[in-house]
Amino acid sequence: MIKLQNIIHKGLSISKTICEEHESTIFLGSWILFAILLLASWYIHPLFSLCSFVPYLVNLFRKKQPIIYYLRLYVLNITWNLTVTYWLCLIRPSKGIGTILINSFLFLMPVFLWQGLNKYCKLKYGKPAALLILWILFEYGHHIWDFSWTWLTIGNVFGQSPQWVSWYSYFGVLGGSTWILCCNYLVYLVSQKAVSQTGKVVLITTILLPLLFSIVIVKVKIRQPDLGQKNILLIGTAEKGEGNFSDIRRMKMIDTILTKRTGKNADIAILPESILFENVWLNRFPESEVFRQFKSSIKTWRADHIIVGAVLNVSDTKGQHEEERMGIKRRYNQYNAALKIDNSDIIRIKLKKVFVPVEEYIPPYLSFLNFDSFGFSKELNNSDIFEANHQRYFIGICYEAVNSIFLASRLNKNVNAMVLLSSEAFFGSMEVGRKQYMNICRLRCVENNLSLLKSSNNGIVFSADHLGNIVNEKRVYGNYLMETTTILRRPSVYHLLVPYIFPLLLFALSCVIGSNIYLQKQIKGPMHKSEI
Repeated sequence: MIKLQNIIHKGLSISKTICEEHESTIFLGSWILFAILLLASWYIHPLFSLCSFVPYLVNLFRKKQPIIYYLRLYVLNITWNLTVTYWLCLIRPSKGIGTILINSFLFLMPVFLWQGLNKYCKLKYGKPAALLILWILFEYGHHIWDFSWTWLTIGNVFGQSPQWVSWYSYFGVLGGSTWILCCNYLVYLVSQKAVSQTGKVVLITTILLPLLFSIVIVKVKIRQPDLGQKNILLIGTAEKGEGNFSDIRRMKMIDTILTKRTGKNADIAILPESILFENVWLNRFPESEVFRQFKSSIKTWRADHIIVGAVLNVSDTKGQHEEERMGIKRRYNQYNAALKIDNSDIIRIKLKKVFVPVEEYIPPYLSFLNFDSFGFSKELNNSDIFEANHQRYFIGICYEAVNSIFLASRLNKNVNAMVLLSSEAFFGSMEVGRKQYMNICRLRCVENNLSLLKSSNNGIVFSADHLGNIVNEKRVYGNYLMETTTILRRPSVYHLLVPYIFPLLLFALSCVIGSNIYLQKQIKGPMHKSEI
């Protein structure tokens, strides 16, 4: 009897070991495949993304001890973050690694919530739908909070080929995330042999229908009448914010390029983000030499309006910063701003509202933390739209263009084109980061049916049409002038739908939970009657 018990015990031990080795093999294989498919999605063709998350789902739907389960998902999240934004670690190793580790943990939040729903709401029906809704809610939340890092929004993968997702003009990048995850789930079911022939037809339809819809939308949009075109000057520089030249000397160096141009008169000349940083005070700037230089440049550049990026200081008794002038200390706030200068005496100002987390902005409730940051302030009531020659332009500043929800929510029906002031010195020698940034910006064109005009410091100067196609592009390594034209249009309906995204997602989630409660009651009812 004792020998039999020993044999059984050894047999169970061997079986457990084999199972654990089998599980480890499955995880290792799915991990490698996940990395390969992510690389293919972001660096070869975005259509690979329609199956790239299948290895992730294999691990997500496997029952395992909680610690091992979440640890494996965390490893996959790190792989995902590293594959796409590895360049962060090469630019600034400590901050880059910290960003990837924190963001990978945040990516576990939808799974935490989903498992909580399964446990406490006892979901039996629509579990995948609940997970999908929670994931899109997470991506939406990642767009609107103070530590917004929307680079890895799943739908952004199509930035390199925006023609495949022209329907973003209705559903936006979150609609793209939804489509990609649905396709991946259906492919996962096929790989698990959990669907019939009908299920395979549904998969093919889910993949092909949006692609065909995109083709139709492109053909329709090409034939739509436009509102005319404008001549634009895009100016590129290769200066850092704290370079060796003063603001006035830098402007005079740029002036030598623009005064030599022989093209048509321009409506707007657009300079990069934060190109002015030297004591630009709100109350003193109109009296400065730099301002006088710009006023004269309107004639010599033959441009009706100049839009320039500046680090703007505004006096505030409760400000974050302090200066001492003639023995008197005073506090002030610092804003990342865009200034519009023309022949009038009025300077229009747009203030940046979406910042690179920690690097540029620390929320007031975390001001006690001693982070190394630019310490910019935020003013949400400030307008993002400039008017020039009776046309309206949405003005974005660098990182704002990465945020689909912000940009669309700040548009209105009268905007005719988008302008982006950027500084890409942050990327250092990482050209892949600059390229990803440009591609993500192109999706804003598709979503809003508007052309985009982008100036840059130490980056890519480009113009793109309303379909996200590049019209002109130049990687700049010094002072550079691009003369281009932009076609004016009306924005798409996407900006009208954005306010309803959050309530619709909450409604969909409540429907999943409510239907589970109802169906479970319906099942229990007949059982109780039969018992009676």
